[in-house]
Order: sequence, then C-alpha cells, then structure tokens
Amino acid sequence: MWIRILIAAVVAVSALPAAAEDDGRTAGLLDGHGRTEAAQVCTACHTAAEFVGERLTRTGWSMVMSTMVDEYGMEAPDVAVQEIVLTYLSEQFGPEKN
Repeated sequence: MWIRILIAAVVAVSALPAAAEDDGRTAGLLDGHGRTEAAQVCTACHTAAEFVGERLTRTGWSMVMSTMVDEYGMEAPDVAVQEIVLTYLSEQFGPEKN
C-alpha cells in the first residue's frame, strides 16, 4: 500500500513543472534558448502577457530587471541566469521584433 502511495506521489511531483508551464503564466513566451530561465525569473510574480509587448533593448530589459529587484523585492538571479534571460528577452522581444 505504501509503495503505491509513494509511486503516486512521485508521479504527481514529476508532473508539476509541466503543470506550471501550462498554467497560462508563460503564454506569449517564444521558443528559444533562455525561455525556461525567463519563465522562471519573469513569471514568478506576473504573467508573460504583461511584458512581452514592451519591445525593449537589452539595456531596457536590464533596467526592468533592476527595477524588479530594487523596488519590488524580486530575488536577483545569479549573473549567468541574468545574462541568459537578458539575451532571450532582447532577442525575442527587442525593438526590431515588431
């Protein structure tokens, strides 16, 4: 009996990332390198729909990230993740992508 419960728990937990991905928060994030990291960093507090239309330069996205950390208490991602997210946002949602 306990083994069945354990197996059910493992299956349920392994499905969580997929469920989080399908909850609508990431709708609008385009496929590409850095999408996963951007989803984790940027949709922790709001949906992607709230920012994907911004069309900012890399500097602009960096300023947004700094504002989220400095003024809204977002936990700052480590430098490597920040670079991945900024590259993704500026390539997928930069001014030239209109």
